[in-house]
Amino acid sequence: MELNLEGIRNILRKVKYPGFTRDIVSFGVVKDIEIEGSRVRVHLLLPKPDEKVESEIRSSVSKTLLESPGVSEVDIRVGAREPKAAPGQPKTAEKTKLPDIKYFLAVASGKGGVGKSTVAVNLALAISKIRNNVGLLDADIWGPSTPIMMGINERPLSTPDQKIIPLKKHGLKLMSIGFLINEDDTVIWRGPMVHGAVKQFIEDVEWTGTDYLIVD
Repeated sequence: MELNLEGIRNILRKVKYPGFTRDIVSFGVVKDIEIEGSRVRVHLLLPKPDEKVESEIRSSVSKTLLESPGVSEVDIRVGAREPKAAPGQPKTAEKTKLPDIKYFLAVASGKGGVGKSTVAVNLALAISKIRNNVGLLDADIWGPSTPIMMGINERPLSTPDQKIIPLKKHGLKLMSIGFLINEDDTVIWRGPMVHGAVKQFIEDVEWTGTDYLIVD
């Protein structure tokens, strides 16, 4: 069986990034692939140095490729993006301008795949039975699941003053990064970018009048 780059890339889509539901290809970890006969060399670039994550990904990539027809040898090179030191004195963090929301309820966990989104969605739906204005913010930048769980995948509109209008389904106001990017898009998010996206979802979305905002 003749190996090719797209075939190897599709095989690597079976490897999940540790702690997340997305694969290492859509996560932007696979930087380069080289093929020499039956030998495959993969260059991976992690978002940050992490020995445990590197070990898990190395093991999964090696096992997955060696189980594939035509692959007899695998060479894996792993690098990581080093955080840049801020020049001079650190800037004072800007205060986030919270919109007119009475209560924030956060559903969080240090591990992926444990049911956070299921709890968040059901909690929001339950509260909406007794309160009219309930919002659900999917703050999972790497693996947004609200579009799938709520059965909606539209592009939100904006107000004349450029506020994003949350989508509505089952009486809930909904916002997720999944509404703004295509499912197959490969996006690499760094720490400041993630912070900026979540901050924008709080400040620049029309949450006015929301009684409860459930943050997943």
